[in-house]
Amino acid sequence: KNSNEVFFPTLEAEIARRGIPKKEIEKAIGVAHVTFTRKLNGERKFTLDDIVIICKMFPDIPFLKLFETAANPEEPQDKTA
Repeated sequence: KNSNEVFFPTLEAEIARRGIPKKEIEKAIGVAHVTFTRKLNGERKFTLDDIVIICKMFPDIPFLKLFETAANPEEPQDKTA
């Protein structure tokens, strides 16, 4: 696996575009930086609670778009499944 791979491209792009510190999201979902990074890379699963909290931070972006994956742009999935 390429460690530079972007697994959730829309989520990553919107975090950057809006200038939201990743620390803010990490605090909101209650995880350490390394855990959040692993979730963004698809190495760990986002919980339902994580997804609900993150979606509320991006209310203008549909869930399916926000959590679409690079592996399959049409539907969110977890590559650890």
